[in-house]
Amino acid sequence: MVTKAERNRLLTHARDFGSQLRWLVSIMGYDTFRGWVREVETILITHNQPPYRTGRPRASSGIRKLVLRLARENSWDYTRILGELRKLGDTRVSRQSVKAVL
Repeated sequence: MVTKAERNRLLTHARDFGSQLRWLVSIMGYDTFRGWVREVETILITHNQPPYRTGRPRASSGIRKLVLRLARENSWDYTRILGELRKLGDTRVSRQSVKAVL
């Protein structure tokens, strides 16, 4: 059984050999070693990427300010505010977004 320290040492030194390593590896199978390399590469790739955000992007600060201003100056609900935004030509904002801002 190969320890974690030995495994890491093998990974750091053996990457330079590439496919020639198939003929040099004798303490484990080549496929096992390639699996280790893929595992390490996956960890490196996922740690270097920004977190993945799902869903619709937040409304811009300008839209939020406009929604709050319309709500403050007029006693409108979010459906009416959405209608006014649509009249202004802004179709990017949904009813739920206006509701969330309020």
